Amino acid sequence: MARPGVKKLFWRSLLLQSAWSFAGMQALGVSWAMEPLLDELYGMEGEKRVESARRYISTLNTHPFIAPAILGCAAKMEENGEGANIEATLAAVMGPFGGVGDAFFWGALKPMVAVAAMSAVMMGHLLTALLFILLWMGVNLGSRIYFFRLGYKRGRDGLAQVMRLSLFALSRRIKAAASALLGFYLGFVVMGLKSSWGSSEWFWATLVLGATFLIYIPVRRGVDPLWFIMAGTLLIFGVELYP
Repeated sequence: MARPGVKKLFWRSLLLQSAWSFAGMQALGVSWAMEPLLDELYGMEGEKRVESARRYISTLNTHPFIAPAILGCAAKMEENGEGANIEATLAAVMGPFGGVGDAFFWGALKPMVAVAAMSAVMMGHLLTALLFILLWMGVNLGSRIYFFRLGYKRGRDGLAQVMRLSLFALSRRIKAAASALLGFYLGFVVMGLKSSWGSSEWFWATLVLGATFLIYIPVRRGVDPLWFIMAGTLLIFGVELYP
């Protein structure tokens, strides 16, 4: 069974981003999350307790869904008496984890879930807006539980295993699937506009082709595709409400 401090550490890690600073970024949230475990291991006072707290005030900035792996590893290292190596470990993995997490969760999985939900909305299933929220909450909590357990059970080997998950390759596959769904969604957008505004087939074909190129350029430069998904949905609803 895990220590009570470890369980509190996990639940506090869900609020990791509730406190930020310009100097330490997520360090405030990390320090607060680690507090119960450090109190349990070193007591409320004393030089060892102060020294343990100092290990978590350095700059930390990584993806919030994968950050629990780092905290779980830090907890295991504290329990094993490896506190002196924690700062170097955190500094080594926060950048790679941030890049992997951004590419997989923000750049691939979130747009995929959003496009799927919006496509279902266009088919008349309005409750899919709630489905999107529930799915994303499931991804959020499930990922944090998985990565925390991985970091705590395996320590630094768990952090290495995170990098072996090939999330970059998986994100490319998800983006391909999201692109196919986006084409399906765009078809519903065009059908909705055509039914309201009419006009010829060539007009709508040219419009879709032009819109595709206009969307492609900013997306390639890092603009979140979700903005275009929301814009298309609002356009459809606007046309339906005010034909």
